[in-house]
Amino acid sequence: MALQAGVYSLTQSPLREVPRRVGGMFVSANGTNSPIITAARVPAFFNKQSWRIQPVEGRDNRYKIIFQTDNKMAPVGFGLENPNEVQAGDDVLLTVSPIDWVINLVKPENTPDDKTFVEIKACNHENLVVTVGNENTLQLVDKPAVAPFFYASKQN
Repeated sequence: MALQAGVYSLTQSPLREVPRRVGGMFVSANGTNSPIITAARVPAFFNKQSWRIQPVEGRDNRYKIIFQTDNKMAPVGFGLENPNEVQAGDDVLLTVSPIDWVINLVKPENTPDDKTFVEIKACNHENLVVTVGNENTLQLVDKPAVAPFFYASKQN
C-alpha cells in the first residue's frame, strides 16, 4: 500500500513508541537553502509546518515533499546540497530543486489503524534514512536496527 498524496504535518516519533498525546516537534521550513528543522506548533511556525507529499509518476514509493503555505505550494521542498554525493550526516535542506525520496509506510506495534507512519529514505541510498539530528535539523543517518519514523497527519 502506498502513501496517499496530500498535505501532511510530520512529527518524528520516538523509536518504538507511538505518540499518544497532542503536541511534539513538527518538521518545519526555516528558509530556502537552510536545513529543515523541527519546532513546536507555536504561532511563529504555524505557516511553516505543512508539506504536500506527492508521488513521482511511474516510480513506486518515490515522492516529492513540497513546502505548502497559505494553501499554495511553494516552489521549494526537501532536497540536499549535493544529491549526487549523498552521505550520512548530510542535512536535509529546503531547496528550489526538491529531489525524490523513498517513503515507506510503517506499522509500529500497537498502532491504531487510523494513524499513518512513514519512513523517509534517500533515493538510491536506501541505507540512509531521515531523522532529527542533535541541532533539531533533519539529517541523513545510516539506518539503525530500528529505523526512525514520522507520524504523518493528513490535513484537510
